[in-house]
Amino acid sequence: MKSVSTYVKKTTRWYTRYQNVISPVSFLLGFVWDAFSSKRIDAMDQNYLLMGYLLIAGILLLLLHAVKAEKIKTGFWVTYQKLLPLGFHFCLGNLYSNHVYFYFQSAAGFKSLVFIAGLMVLLLANEFYKERIHQFYLQFVMFFLAAFSFFIFFVPLFTRELGYRSFLIGGCISLAFTMMLISAVALIARARYRKLLIKSAGLMIVIYGVMNIFYFARWIPPVPLALRHVGIYHTMKKKDQRYELQYEKAEAWEFWRTSGDVYHWQPGDTVICFAAIFAPTEIHTTIHYQWEQYLEDRNAWVMQDHQSHTLQGGRDAGYRGYSRKGVISPGAWRVEITTEEGLLMGSLNFRVEQVTKEFERKLETIEW
Repeated sequence: MKSVSTYVKKTTRWYTRYQNVISPVSFLLGFVWDAFSSKRIDAMDQNYLLMGYLLIAGILLLLLHAVKAEKIKTGFWVTYQKLLPLGFHFCLGNLYSNHVYFYFQSAAGFKSLVFIAGLMVLLLANEFYKERIHQFYLQFVMFFLAAFSFFIFFVPLFTRELGYRSFLIGGCISLAFTMMLISAVALIARARYRKLLIKSAGLMIVIYGVMNIFYFARWIPPVPLALRHVGIYHTMKKKDQRYELQYEKAEAWEFWRTSGDVYHWQPGDTVICFAAIFAPTEIHTTIHYQWEQYLEDRNAWVMQDHQSHTLQGGRDAGYRGYSRKGVISPGAWRVEITTEEGLLMGSLNFRVEQVTKEFERKLETIEW
């Protein structure tokens, strides 16, 4: 019977030989798997697994530097030290792919998409530029950002509170966790590496400061909230536990539409903006609807109305709320849906055209 070490050696050699093919294929399959298998963002078994990946990544990084510094001279980790960076990147890959999926669900607007693009770059770099990420700085940057993007949505699940305080706590935990790892590596590293580690610690503080700037600039999506649906409707009626919503039938080729982008307004109409917003169980917050009209003489969007309602989390399809506007003038309109802190959850553009009572509107009905 062949020993376990023989199988490990063969597997390592096989991976080294075919890694140029394995990396992109495993990346694609892993990302697709996460997209279909990921649960709600407040599924604690999944989140504990992600925390496990983070802890294992930190331990593997510590072992990697212990072997490099010759603090561990014999044994399994010395013989199979090539497995350490592979395991580190595997854990980071699982973290980043889940984070991209979660943050993409909450993203709205160009600013949030830039943050998502940054996470995607980190995910791709982790998959395809492993050799370059062996540098001190990049290893800790990748680890810190993985921890940061995890804890800023994980902490509100415990505090049951959204806003800057939970964001600050999550960021501080991430920074402290990374600083502890850097300190542990500094204790075992050779003297010539310690200056690099001190610089790495300084870099983490700078990145932490930048992330706080991003928060106030509204570049970070409002996780763990996610907009499941938003639309403009003519009528709304509650039937049993469902809402019946009517909108103007779109063109045949616009088969995906469940809301009209043109509202033919008749005197007496009420324009309804209906939204379904997911929030974790026991989360209570306020959602704001800002009605804006584009005024050509000012060349700008001007707020015409502001309404809000409270939100209670827990419903998988999202908490259903709405905002109504009875008096509305023709032109280009948009409704921006924001959190209490002003983070954008979604923006819906539509056009209002005033018509007479004789104008026939073809209305479709959906249930939500």
